[in-house]
Amino acid sequence: MLEAARRGESVEQYEGGYEQRAADIEAGANRSADALRDDVQASASALEETWGRMTPPAWEVHGLAQGRPWPCRELPLHRWREVEIHHVDLGLGYGPEDWPEPYVRRELPRALASVPSRLADPAALGRLLAWLVGRASEPGPLDLLGWQSDSDYYFTSAE
Repeated sequence: MLEAARRGESVEQYEGGYEQRAADIEAGANRSADALRDDVQASASALEETWGRMTPPAWEVHGLAQGRPWPCRELPLHRWREVEIHHVDLGLGYGPEDWPEPYVRRELPRALASVPSRLADPAALGRLLAWLVGRASEPGPLDLLGWQSDSDYYFTSAE
């Protein structure tokens, strides 16, 4: 996506779409820890090199994520999110309480702003609001409130 942005073009983030992405993940899931580590290190280095070649106009180009425009300037934040969230997913003792304060301060308002569009049940919004304004002891488990997929949140820019 970034290489295309440098040419002034918009392309999908994943060649072959999310089906191909899922197939690639599945195909590589049984590799050794050493192979996975090496892949992460190589891909992180390649990404940093690509970021270093970006120009100010290229950062303003929109790539595509699931056919939706996605500003390239948002990609460093999305990368930071992926690193922090998947670090927790590894189950190695790093949890949300370890997230750096600058990340939490940047991410939390975006996550909160996505809540109304992610709750399928209008009554759930009222229950959540009651908790936020101190009129309920807790909002209840979000899955019981009608929580929808997080894909809209991940592909929403801060524009």
